[in-house]
Amino acid sequence: MDGWKRLICLTLALSASALSLYACNAGRDDDTTVSVQGNWSGTYASAESKGTIPVFGLVQQDGPAYLYDSTGVVYVLPTFTGSVKLKGPVTAFPAMGYTFADGSSSMPLTMSGTADDAELELDLDAASSQGRSGQAELAPLETYPGKPSVLASGWNGYYLSPTPAAIAVSADSAGDLTGSDGYGCMLQGRMRQLDPSSTLFAITLQSTGDSPACGGAFTGIAHESPYDSFNLFQGAQGIYYYLCVSNSTMAFVAVLKAQ
Repeated sequence: MDGWKRLICLTLALSASALSLYACNAGRDDDTTVSVQGNWSGTYASAESKGTIPVFGLVQQDGPAYLYDSTGVVYVLPTFTGSVKLKGPVTAFPAMGYTFADGSSSMPLTMSGTADDAELELDLDAASSQGRSGQAELAPLETYPGKPSVLASGWNGYYLSPTPAAIAVSADSAGDLTGSDGYGCMLQGRMRQLDPSSTLFAITLQSTGDSPACGGAFTGIAHESPYDSFNLFQGAQGIYYYLCVSNSTMAFVAVLKAQ
């Protein structure tokens, strides 16, 4: 699809700046082991703009980890291994169908910070002059009231972006997914629950088609929730799945509601 990408100003820290997820880690030794696997939420406040925007994190211990905001910008974070001290490279990707303000489709950053089992503190810095500096505060998102699982049904939803495009998949009880999206991509994948009580799922997804939006093979994390966090469904009650996946050239967040 020609012209499918649009410009977006990165709302998180993509200048010589920092994104901070504040935590109280006083007294922690460097060899202390912490577990931060789970889903996180908070707000991001830019020094250059008024108000805040929601920011979310999905972390699999010794696996993939992501940060994303309400505009669909995704940060692929380094692996969280249990160490209190964190550092490593980060890649930021714009929302599906968009580029950053400088025309790029990805942006490298560096991360440093500390981890705690109740809060996180991270600094993300980039050499680019694009974007805004600011701070974000995150805590564990919620306690799920039901029993998480892959619900065998049709799931309909949207890619998270300033102009959400539709996505629809069918899921079976084994976690197999098949579907398509508004860009003409055919989707096939699988979700596997990390443990019987976890709301997190490991996900693999293949996106094929003629559009540049069809990005090939993705891996990542899915999260089950009872909440329509971005009001894409007018706050309707139900079961929602938040899919956050990436490869070396693309990343996206999709929000789907089980029917």
